[in-house]
Amino acid sequence: MNYKLAKQLKDAGFNQGGWSVGDEYYIKEGIVRGNFITKDLLSQAVKIPTLSKLIEACGDDFQFLSKKKKGEWWAIYDDGNEVYGKEKGKTPEEAVAKLFIKLNKK
Repeated sequence: MNYKLAKQLKDAGFNQGGWSVGDEYYIKEGIVRGNFITKDLLSQAVKIPTLSKLIEACGDDFQFLSKKKKGEWWAIYDDGNEVYGKEKGKTPEEAVAKLFIKLNKK
C-alpha cells in the first residue's frame, strides 16, 4: 500500500487508533514500525493497516475477496439484497482499502 492510499483511508475515517509494536505507519521520512514511533511522530503518521483490519473495518456486509485473471483482486460488499460496493486493486489490501473508502465517502 502506498502513502496516498493510506492517507485516503485516514481521511475516510479509518481508525488510526493508538500505536502498538507491530503496527506500521507512513511518516515524512518513509515507513516506520510502531515500536520506533514517538508521540510527536504519531500525530503526523498514517497507519498502514493489515488486510484483516481492513476487512473488519468494512463491516458485517463485507462479502468476499476474489483474485481474478491478470492478477486483479476484487473486494465485494453486499447486504444480501444489493451489491453496494465492488472495487479492484493490484493487491488484496488495495482492493479492500478502496472499498472502505467508497463505503465511507463523506
